[in-house]
Amino acid sequence: MKILLIDTTQKLMRVECDNQLFESNLDNVRHDAVVSTAVVHILQQIGIGFKDLDAYAVVTGGGSWTGNRVGVAAIKAYAMVHPKPIIVLKPNQGMKEAIANFKKKQFIPYENVEPSYDSEFVVTVK
Repeated sequence: MKILLIDTTQKLMRVECDNQLFESNLDNVRHDAVVSTAVVHILQQIGIGFKDLDAYAVVTGGGSWTGNRVGVAAIKAYAMVHPKPIIVLKPNQGMKEAIANFKKKQFIPYENVEPSYDSEFVVTVK
């Protein structure tokens, strides 16, 4: 299964898919400036497109408000154009947890990811 994972909640940004990992340190460049480039780079390395993905995963909570927004906004935008379920992960979770959640069908549509004002993102059932 192919899951695109984005974590922009920490100083070290991670974009991962199919055992390919892209990391960027916030000291070097802002996450919002490189997240899309990192996603394209990872997908090109694997030789797939968005249509080939099974799901998106995003880490929320912890970190800064802006850090959370960058990852969630990117995943939400990709899901709007290329609809796939979204797996919401907690800080310090990664691809292993994303795969487990996908197998358990613990994912949501992009419409159900909404920001709150305490640096967290909530999931609602509509």
